Amino acid sequence: MLTLTAEVSRLAADHRQWLSGTGGTRADFTNQTKCDLRMPEVLLRKAIFAGATLLEADFSGCDLSEAEMSRVDLRRSLMTSANLSGASLSEANLQECWMTGCVLTEARLLRTNFKGAHMESIRAVEAKMDDTTFAGADLKAAVFLQSRGNTVDFSSCLLEAADFRSVRMRGVQFPGAKMVGSKFTDGKFEAANWSNADLSFSLFSRVVAPRASFGGARLHGCDFRDANLSGSDFRGADLSESRLQTTILQGADLRDANLLNARGLTSQQLSAARTDASTILPSGRKGPYLRNSGAERPMRVA
Repeated sequence: MLTLTAEVSRLAADHRQWLSGTGGTRADFTNQTKCDLRMPEVLLRKAIFAGATLLEADFSGCDLSEAEMSRVDLRRSLMTSANLSGASLSEANLQECWMTGCVLTEARLLRTNFKGAHMESIRAVEAKMDDTTFAGADLKAAVFLQSRGNTVDFSSCLLEAADFRSVRMRGVQFPGAKMVGSKFTDGKFEAANWSNADLSFSLFSRVVAPRASFGGARLHGCDFRDANLSGSDFRGADLSESRLQTTILQGADLRDANLLNARGLTSQQLSAARTDASTILPSGRKGPYLRNSGAERPMRVA
């Protein structure tokens, strides 16, 4: 019987030959069960892993681009710096995997489970995500530029300095996430939930996110210039020092919100939103806002 190292070497050689069109055999793990499989830095582009159970495997540095990985179970596997661009990960389970620096560009994620995964600095540019969960994952400095998603769960994630520019997402969930310094510029969100998230110093310029939930969120120092936040819920949110020039706030709920030293607000903007005695206005006065009262001007200008 071949040792694991010899078996892996033969499989890799056969797969390389198949890729080059000179014979060989395509790597196919369909419905196989292998624990502690070690295949670091192996070329497995377009390999098949459908339905395989590969717990605690080592695919670090592997080229898994365009691989068929639907229903694969890779829980607690090591996939650091692996290339999964264009891979199909429908119904895959990557819970608690180590995936720092992975590339998921143009990957297809349908009902994929990344709960508790270590995914710092991943690149998921133009990824397609539906009914996928990242709950509790470490996604610091992750890049989701121009991705598309429906019902994606980022609740309680670590997302500091994450990049969501130009994304299109519906029903995305960020409650309790740590997202200081993240970028959402030019993104479009429908029914988004950022409640109780820490979004301090994040960029929301030109974002379209009507009827979003920011209840209890920390939004200190955020940039909302030219954003559409009509009908959004900011109850209990901290918007102090934020920039709100030409932000659409028609019907927004600012009760119990802290707007101290928020910049760029006009009388028209605040009059179109809902405030009450629990609102702290930019001037430091308590609400409700009264048109032409001057309370829209910050207490101090930075």
